[in-house]
Amino acid sequence: MSKSLGDSMNQKTLRVVPGIILLISIAVVGKLISSRVIDINHLLITILIGILASNIYGIPDWAKKGVDTYKLWLEEGIVIMGARIVLGQVLEVGPT
Repeated sequence: MSKSLGDSMNQKTLRVVPGIILLISIAVVGKLISSRVIDINHLLITILIGILASNIYGIPDWAKKGVDTYKLWLEEGIVIMGARIVLGQVLEVGPT
């Protein structure tokens, strides 16, 4: 890989980091609210916080590239959660 291609990839990666940190921060706040204030699933609270924040305040320019990756994280989370449920059912049934 040429040096300029590697530098370009590093710059693209660095552009998404602030937005991903913002997404993680919102997720942590959602988890804390769920565990200490409201007894509702933390994923629902986190999604609600994200919807409210983006509609009230908008997404800052410095975070747009990373926040645009939300769909990837949401899809991956759904797949992992589904796999965990299926694995739990398999383990519950046990060997036959």
